[in-house]
Amino acid sequence: MRHRPASLVTTRTAPWAFSDWAVLVGDACHAVYPFYGQGMNSAFEDCSVLMQALDECHSDRGAAFQSYQLARRAHTDVLCELSKANFVELRQKVRSPWFLARKSLDLVIHRLWPRAWIPLYTMVAHTTIPYAEALARSRRQDRILVFSSALLALVAVGASLVYAFGH
Repeated sequence: MRHRPASLVTTRTAPWAFSDWAVLVGDACHAVYPFYGQGMNSAFEDCSVLMQALDECHSDRGAAFQSYQLARRAHTDVLCELSKANFVELRQKVRSPWFLARKSLDLVIHRLWPRAWIPLYTMVAHTTIPYAEALARSRRQDRILVFSSALLALVAVGASLVYAFGH
């Protein structure tokens, strides 16, 4: 209790490899805030991608290390941003009726079309969809909802105008 709490940090390093004899994985190259609970999962994914790169590049470890970094870097950078955004959600938005309604709508649509519509948190925490792809898919889904909502509002206004001026 005498010590102040430590501040939360993220790390983004580059390069992840030194020549062909050392490579970083997990928190050593991309520590993230703990608010998505994906730090260890991301490190396991690093290991999987690194092993695949080592298999594909045969005896050229330097090339394998570069391939691994190229394959993973975009996704780990996105995870950093997702973790930060999730903290803001948890701190500020969970009491908002609009936010809760949006999350509920996500779940309803997901139940109706489970393969076509997956909420962002579900994609990150419960699938193997890479983080950058999950974010891109979530943004597409957000655009669909905004467009659909605007179209529905336009139809409602149009119908009310027809009703108001038609009688």
